[in-house]
This record gives sequence, structure tokens and C-alpha cells, in this order.
Amino acid sequence: MLALVGWVKEDSLYINSEEMIVGMENSAYGIDYHKGKLYIGDFRHKKVIITDTDFNRLYEISVDFPHGICVEGEFIYVANYHGSKFVKLSLQGEEIWSKDIPNCVSVDIYNNYIYIIDYVDGKTMKLDMDGNFISSYTSTKPHGLITDGKYVYVADKKENSIIILTLDLEYVKHIQLDFMPLSIRIIEGDLFIPDYRWSKIYTFNFEGEMLNVFEETFYNITNLTSDGEYIYTVEEKTNRVTKYRR
Repeated sequence: MLALVGWVKEDSLYINSEEMIVGMENSAYGIDYHKGKLYIGDFRHKKVIITDTDFNRLYEISVDFPHGICVEGEFIYVANYHGSKFVKLSLQGEEIWSKDIPNCVSVDIYNNYIYIIDYVDGKTMKLDMDGNFISSYTSTKPHGLITDGKYVYVADKKENSIIILTLDLEYVKHIQLDFMPLSIRIIEGDLFIPDYRWSKIYTFNFEGEMLNVFEETFYNITNLTSDGEYIYTVEEKTNRVTKYRR
């Protein structure tokens, strides 16, 4: 288990400013790590910022309202919430295709299948790699998801729960929480779940047992990712991405 106690803050990146402006921009949402690079969604300014793991900016890609981001192989998949578009891009930002998916907020990919959330209609959907619909599961307000190759884990912000589904989106079980989850990540087999309201990140195992909690001065943490050595958190209110050494 990766213990959160003793995390050390290494560095921070403010995606729109050198200084923290709490409650002003609400820009930072999605993030993903892929082959030495971070892909950070700037929702308000309609772009994905690509940096190295020391936050040196490499380039930017223009894309409308990047809420959820998944980088797989040589492509970037972006869930565009306000535009109700799901977009596949090259790593250089060239659009390969786009699909009309209402209110899509989160995306993950496993074994040549795409998993994506329609937030307003409460649907977690399975698509083929061309973006064609296969199946769906309906819950109240799903907002974030991840798969570990065995299951799909859905963070439902209305029900305060993690819903665990098969890869074919059949219900298995759920983990009841006492906080509101917007996203979820799996790191070394444990579930890392940010508490959006109360500035904490919890870890749980598959059985639903809480393993640890990390408290920091977060301002509405929306997402996190890991490169195996460091963990990177994203805050909506400050536009801040922070790097923690394990």
C-alpha cells in the first residue's frame, strides 16, 4: 500500500497565473500521465497543457472544455462537458474524430474499449474504439471513473459512493462513502478518492475498508494521477497542479 502519511510537496503549477487566486478561474479539471508527460485540462481557456513531470511547459492543444482526459497509445481522448462532444486527438492535437455524447465528463480506456460518463443522464457507457455505443449502466450522478482491467469503478457524487461494475457494466457492489467523490484513481491496487469539499484524499481497498487519509490545503480537488513515483493533484478553485513525493 502507498501510504499518504508523510507525502512531501515537491512543486506546484498554476495553469493560468504565477499566483494563487482562490475562486477566480475554476479552470483545472482533468489530468493524465503518459510516457513522461502530464496532460492537464484547462477548462475555461479551452486547451490541454502538456508539461514534463517538473511542470516545464512543452506545448498546448486547443480543445473545447476539456473536462475528462485519457491518453492511450498515440492519442488523447477528451470529454467535452459543455459542448457535449467526445473527441479523439493525435498527441499533436489533430482531431481524428468526434462523437456527440451529451454532458460527458470522464473517460478511461482498457483492452480496446472506451468507458465514458454522461453526467446529466446518469449513464456510464461502454464504446468501441471508434466511439460506437455498446452498453450502459445508469446511476444517479456518476462523475468520475477508472478501470483496473477487472472492474470499472464509478464515482457517483449524488449517492456519495463508488459503484463497482464488470467490464460489461453489470453491477457488482458499491462502497458507501461519507463524502462527495468527483473522481477516482487506482494506484498500486488501492482506490484513491479525493474529497472535493473537505480537502482530503482517502484510500480504500476493494472490500471498502478505508486504509488512509491525506489532509492538505486543497481547494476543491477534482482529480489526481500518478507516474508510479509521484502523485499529481488538480484543484479547481486555484488552477493548481501539485506534485507530491511518496
